Amino acid sequence: MTWTTSDFSSPFTSIAITSPNGGVGVYVSGIQVDGVTLIDIPGLVLALPLVGEATDESNRINSETTTKTVTNNSTVTFPSGVSNFYNGSALFSGSNSLTVASNSDFAFPGDFTWEMWIHPTSSVGSHSRVIEFGDTSWAIYIYPSSDSYKVYAQLGSQNVQITNGYIENVWTHIAVVKSGSTAYLFINGTLRHSAANSSTMSGPRDLDINGRDNSSYRWPGYIQDLRIYAGVAKYTGNFVPASANPDVLPNSPSGVSGGSKLTKITDGAVHFDGTGDYLEVASTTDFAFGTGDFTLEAYIYATSLPNTNNRIFCSGAGGAGDRSNFQLMVGSAGYLEFDHSTGYQTASGLIGTNKWYHVAATREGTSLKLFIDGVLRHTGTSSVNVTEDGGVTIGREFGYSSYFNGFISNARILKGTALYTANFTPPTRTLTNVTNTKLLTCQSATSFITGGQPILNTNSTGSTTTSGTRIDSNASYLSLCIPLNGSNGGTTFTDQSPTGRTTSALTFTRNGDTQTSTSQSNYYGSSGYFDGTGDYLTSSATGSTMTVGSGDFTIELWIYWNSFSGSPLIVSAGTGGFSLGSNPSGDIIMYRNGAGGWGGTWSDANMTTGKWYHIAAVTSTSGTWEVYLNGISIGTQSGYSGEGTTSPLYIGGYGNGVGTQLPNAYIQDIRIYKGLRKYSSNFNVTAPLVQPEALVSPSSILSVGDAAATNFNPFNTDINTVRGQETGYCTFNPLDSAFTLSNGNLTASISNDSTACAKGSLATPLDSGKWFWEFTYDEKPSGGGTSFGAVITTASIDAAFHTNAAGYGYYSEGNYVRKINNNSQVAYGTDFVPGDTIGVALNLDSSEITFFKNGVSQGVAYSSIASGNYVPAMSSGTNTGTAKGTLNCGQKPFKFPPPDGFQPLNFANTRPETVITRPDQYVEVTTYTGNQTARTLSTNFAPDFVWTKRRDDSNSHQLYDSVRGDNKILQTDNTNDEDTVSNSLSFSESKGINIGSGTRSNENSVSYVAWAWRAGGNKNDFNVDDVGYASAAAAGLSAGTITPLGASVGTKQGFSIVKFHGNQTGGATVPHGLSQTPDFTIVKQLTGTDESWRVKHRDIASTKTLYLNQSREELSNTEYISGADSTTIALSTGLAGINADADYIMYAWHSVPGLQKFGKYEGNQSTNGTYVELGFRPALIWVKNIDTNSTHWVIVDKERDKTNPLGTKLAANLSNGDFLGGSFRAECDFLSNGFKMRGDSTDSSGMNASNTYVYCAWAEAPSTGLYGAQSTAR
Repeated sequence: MTWTTSDFSSPFTSIAITSPNGGVGVYVSGIQVDGVTLIDIPGLVLALPLVGEATDESNRINSETTTKTVTNNSTVTFPSGVSNFYNGSALFSGSNSLTVASNSDFAFPGDFTWEMWIHPTSSVGSHSRVIEFGDTSWAIYIYPSSDSYKVYAQLGSQNVQITNGYIENVWTHIAVVKSGSTAYLFINGTLRHSAANSSTMSGPRDLDINGRDNSSYRWPGYIQDLRIYAGVAKYTGNFVPASANPDVLPNSPSGVSGGSKLTKITDGAVHFDGTGDYLEVASTTDFAFGTGDFTLEAYIYATSLPNTNNRIFCSGAGGAGDRSNFQLMVGSAGYLEFDHSTGYQTASGLIGTNKWYHVAATREGTSLKLFIDGVLRHTGTSSVNVTEDGGVTIGREFGYSSYFNGFISNARILKGTALYTANFTPPTRTLTNVTNTKLLTCQSATSFITGGQPILNTNSTGSTTTSGTRIDSNASYLSLCIPLNGSNGGTTFTDQSPTGRTTSALTFTRNGDTQTSTSQSNYYGSSGYFDGTGDYLTSSATGSTMTVGSGDFTIELWIYWNSFSGSPLIVSAGTGGFSLGSNPSGDIIMYRNGAGGWGGTWSDANMTTGKWYHIAAVTSTSGTWEVYLNGISIGTQSGYSGEGTTSPLYIGGYGNGVGTQLPNAYIQDIRIYKGLRKYSSNFNVTAPLVQPEALVSPSSILSVGDAAATNFNPFNTDINTVRGQETGYCTFNPLDSAFTLSNGNLTASISNDSTACAKGSLATPLDSGKWFWEFTYDEKPSGGGTSFGAVITTASIDAAFHTNAAGYGYYSEGNYVRKINNNSQVAYGTDFVPGDTIGVALNLDSSEITFFKNGVSQGVAYSSIASGNYVPAMSSGTNTGTAKGTLNCGQKPFKFPPPDGFQPLNFANTRPETVITRPDQYVEVTTYTGNQTARTLSTNFAPDFVWTKRRDDSNSHQLYDSVRGDNKILQTDNTNDEDTVSNSLSFSESKGINIGSGTRSNENSVSYVAWAWRAGGNKNDFNVDDVGYASAAAAGLSAGTITPLGASVGTKQGFSIVKFHGNQTGGATVPHGLSQTPDFTIVKQLTGTDESWRVKHRDIASTKTLYLNQSREELSNTEYISGADSTTIALSTGLAGINADADYIMYAWHSVPGLQKFGKYEGNQSTNGTYVELGFRPALIWVKNIDTNSTHWVIVDKERDKTNPLGTKLAANLSNGDFLGGSFRAECDFLSNGFKMRGDSTDSSGMNASNTYVYCAWAEAPSTGLYGAQSTAR
């Protein structure tokens, strides 16, 4: 099999990917969706969840299929009350049905699978149809109770059937499968009948769901999750039915967040199984680097490291053992190695298994460097003259059985460029064809070539072609290759078939206003447009190249019909020759032109307007034409003979009858092969077949073994990872020591201990919502019992449920079955034994917990459960033997569906929907050295608030914001009025901190730190979420008794800056513009005498205040911020300093998951100090002791200390430079999800004395990493 397509742009050419034994298919494997490996792609041609509507989801999953149109006949409804797992299904009354329009995907010449769930609500009639393809010979029937609830599948002339197949008012899964010459019928995953079956179903056909035209064949009940697969025998043995693993459709119970829409993965890799799989690129001078620069790079994922080396790239001019070119490999010990005639060069640092790594080897001059994940791991020398004349392999060493075992993605070779010369950040998206790219492959989810496009092989020339001429593997047969592409309105149409044949390429004359159009295109970006009123093309003399004769012949093309009228011809070879076209019914017609000529009609085509079709007509020595529509045979017609002259060739008509034979259509990529029957069986249509101007490179890539494209890739390894399923789930806590953990901390074993409790560990414990998880009972103790349930996080691990007031369990000890809590044991449920599955449904919204055994509810166990943060738990009442259980929180398929409305307990669901995943777009910490030259410091946003501080000497803090304007300064270590100093710092809408040439924040050779925040932008006087407004009212800032003078409000990031003028009225209110009540607010008077900075924190008393410029504890005062709500900040009745006749600036924040958090903690004066959970790794924290006088506003950040513990601090209320110790202590650790105190000093000015502290924290890393995974500690 050969895959051919084009390059990206000139001068890049392309390479064909070929399987010499014809056994390699392009398919997708390796997506882990809900914990199972998909075999849906490309076979899934219909996917109807039937939740809320009848919408086909197949094209969202399988890019090779089309979205089908479904018609609702007599109002089928979609209630949410009866559902197997999606919280919805289709309800049929017994007199209505659904119809899927006729489609060529509904053809089954080989293997297929039909599956669905049904739920009849009452007795059905005889021959009631579940589904029916066109007629009764391809259908699934159910029969009434008098026939013992028979399920019967008619498959052509044969059938499979059983009795006792379903039960009324119960969900039943039915699967009908044909594999080879055997048909199978499965009920609820159990094989109930198999029989020989040689029938095939031609297409296209329509599909009726719940009966056809006759209402007597319809039945009352529900249907859910109907799927049709073509070419795929999904089941040939017993399986777990789809209630436990509904692969790819929305709202799965097995790990996908409710309401989520799954994403179709397009990035990919090539899988090599280590036993004969590799790709081979034919010889080309593109890999002859000489003594020049080069780059080899790829992402690799080794599933094992055998004794022999895992070759990534190998090039050897002399074949086996020759190292005159290059090899990049991973040794059995995990070292990255580069080898050519100078011997091995080895990188430091190990490569492990089951993890993606980016690896690169570069040569610049004579310097050879090896990189792992962007880190330079080796520098050596190389001056070898690389002369490539033996090809390149990917995944194998030339001539030896040294094969790569794992996945390779984004393999790229550059000639003439050393792309990496120092440490770098590895790419986070697919690689591109940068300058000097000679090979780029292993990127696609569906083939070895990039995204359905070819690997690159630039500037190639071959012995039979000249530079710029590209031919495909069937080049010697091509009589015509006309892509019909070009710029919009183009009038030139060129035959690109190769030279060197007996006849030169054809030239075409344009008739009417035939032109290229960008309105429709299947893949080139344009196509030929024929409007049906005089448009056609006429070729030069064709000679014998268009004469079919008695040999093999192929015509293929793409067409998009706008309308059908008369008998439009697509291509015609003139008098006595062939014609290919259609008729008003959308059939495909062919005939031999001239009196008494032959003709044939393919009525199964059923083409319609408004979509692209691929048509291929082939013949052989028998004179029989076979037509394929979208790769599926729609029949044969025999008797073609008696050709006459065939000159010229017409496209879009026929010279003797153009008036009624002109198509109204877009046509693309016509190819005619003489002497070749290109297709002899159904095939997968690829688009494009061959790209114009670069049909196929003379070089080729061979796929050997069963190397296969997969959508496992380094950027989004699977759907579950995208949603955070497989990396963000709850496990047992490995820090607890009362039990033994295994299986990734998912299996707990409790031995000879009557009081042990294994608790779960979750970054965000549960205090609200509806949650579900399962336990599998693995082993029963010889003496005692086991319980499964939930406990509050503060529960002791040394207390089982029956002695624990903070836990609720379902307990079984033989005939002794109880619900247990705090010495209360009450009969409940039925006994469970090893092999059973216990489900836990925790409803914290209604304070209830319910247990399930093997999917059956045992009833509400407890109502009015205690409030608190819950995690899963298992405990044992054993005093002899071992109790063992395994926890599943949705990281793999649930064995039984959760109750409606309950979410799997994984991070994708516990993470708030408002989480900020890129905090570096809103807050930044940076250090720099002044140079008294105006410049811009790099940030990922345009800041609205910048705070700078000189680090090496006493010098005031400098605060700037975009609302007050450029060069206007406030200082937190004093009460000074606003000062204006030119050339200090300015604001714009461009990214970066714009520091001026002045000395306030840029004195020469002075070290500084800068903290920056993004609010709402700086486009006008009033700004909300980067939109500028001319007035407060227009910006929605009309709440309150004081109207702002200016504002910048970022509602997503929970930060606003508001300037206002006091109204000297007690209890005045000022709008803050945020979406919720601020947690931290600062107000400073801009003019006046010695007015302090007023601070309100959510965790200080409502009648008290803090002062940012003072070291005082929280104080009672008459001049303070007295409160806040979701729209305004309230000012106290005391006026001086807070609401005088003066201008003020206000900064207000509220907590935002993943970005910032405001709270309090209690110090414990210990090196094992208090841990504060944030949900993110902090970039910056402020801490203030609120109990004691003479304590400072401590500021710690990630830039001034790079490693834990952080001890370099500044104080907002002091002008001092960095403190490294001495007068107050700031030792703490920044962790992946918070910070932890490490100071044991009694100094109350530190961060961990035995006092109460308030804190403000901003994030460096999000609470989730890329694609939902939790961030890791550093």
